[in-house]
Amino acid sequence: GIAVSDTGRYVCKASNAAGQSEAVAEVIVNDAGDDGGMIEMQQLSSSQGATVDLPCRLAPSDDMKWRKEGGSLPDRATQVRTALRIERVTVEDSGKYICTSQGRMQYVTLMVERLTVNPAKPKISITPSNTSPAIGDFLDVKCKVEGLTGRGLKVSWAKIGQSDMGDNVNGRATLMRIETVKRENEGLYRCTVETRAGTFYEDYTLSVSGSA
Repeated sequence: GIAVSDTGRYVCKASNAAGQSEAVAEVIVNDAGDDGGMIEMQQLSSSQGATVDLPCRLAPSDDMKWRKEGGSLPDRATQVRTALRIERVTVEDSGKYICTSQGRMQYVTLMVERLTVNPAKPKISITPSNTSPAIGDFLDVKCKVEGLTGRGLKVSWAKIGQSDMGDNVNGRATLMRIETVKRENEGLYRCTVETRAGTFYEDYTLSVSGSA
């Protein structure tokens, strides 16, 4: 259940290559007994441009509806069961939303922070030692990172869609080495750069000559 002590402001932060933003849900619990509104604690994992669901814990009814205080609902808003879903959320969607059912009311305050552009986005370039490797060849693939200085920089390799890159693949920091290229080495590899400013990546497609 939920108690008056659950009242508060819950913040979810999200970041990507473009920067970071926050979605904040303010939880208001009314202590007026059965006639008061209640709201469930909800953490919104959302950034600007994503989809958010505003919860309504009132009993469903034919007259249940959502409205926005001081304005109309966004045209991207739809009611999904009792929740209000807002797609491609923007800063302008911030405000107080009211859910009503059978004479009872519940408030949800949504605040979406403006996207902060990250000025420290690095330039990542991938250079293979052989652009058309064949089965049995030796291959080095270098991941070069430019535009970043200071500590806290971590570079790693992974193969998309697989838990490991393969027994014959050695990925250490900026260098991925394949001693003897095999047909099963084909696929999409990702060089991920983790910094204090965020996480960035560049992909590399390995095609083995002579394979189907």
